[in-house]
Amino acid sequence: MDVNNKALQRKQWKVLAISMFFDVVLPIILYYTLKSHMSAIAALLISSAPPAINCVTKFVIYRKVDPIGLLIIFGFVLSAILSVIDGNPRLLLLRDSLVTCASGLIFLASLIPIKIGKFQVKPLTYGVSAQMMTAAPSIQYFVEGNLVEQSLSEFCWQWSHRYRRGMRTMTAVWGIALLLEFTLRLIFYFSSMTLDHLVMWGNIVLVCTLGTAGLFTIASSHFVRKWTTEDVALAKAQLERNHEYWEAAHPRQRQQQQQEEQQQPQQQQPQQQQQQQQHQQYAEDFL
Repeated sequence: MDVNNKALQRKQWKVLAISMFFDVVLPIILYYTLKSHMSAIAALLISSAPPAINCVTKFVIYRKVDPIGLLIIFGFVLSAILSVIDGNPRLLLLRDSLVTCASGLIFLASLIPIKIGKFQVKPLTYGVSAQMMTAAPSIQYFVEGNLVEQSLSEFCWQWSHRYRRGMRTMTAVWGIALLLEFTLRLIFYFSSMTLDHLVMWGNIVLVCTLGTAGLFTIASSHFVRKWTTEDVALAKAQLERNHEYWEAAHPRQRQQQQQEEQQQPQQQQPQQQQQQQQHQQYAEDFL
């Protein structure tokens, strides 16, 4: 992997780190800083502001929905609603698990293949993967003589069945892990455990379930990345062959395209050649 690819990887991790800071780190800092100076409801609502602003900004600029940000906002708002319940320490502990349960249901609901027009529901882990790929240039190819341009994440989703399967599998694992954590805490809640034991075993369950899901994600990501790279290479080769067949069957359209290319300013050609080389290089090495 050359210097350009290393720089691209640093950029993609930087994009993800910034997004996670606004969606996760900053809300937590705000909540624990503000809760000692105001009510829990007010602290929770104010803490949901950074991911809300991040979601709106991404939608306005990039026309994309940030699923992780929406999940964080939902969790804080639900916690604020449930914060009106007080007086029972055991019930307050269960309140936090209700947010975990709702998050697990959202993970599993994102697996439902809903498509309305151009809008399509995709697994939540796809949102994280797409954020990491935003630094990569788009991929261009021809379909029946028409130039198509897609982001790397969209290209992988459309042309790699193993990438789609990997995103769905990881999303299902996280959804099941979150629901399992809630189920076990619910069992503890209705048991005869003392409050101290309830807190201790609740934290143990949380670490075990989420830790297992995290390790599975790390391990499976390695194989998904490898398989997706292979599928992308095969898809690009097949699309190139299809374009060659189309050109052979439609010589007039091909001649017209060549004339249009010749009419382009000469100074644009080196830039276009460089972009094509970058597209080919990143499609092979980015994942």
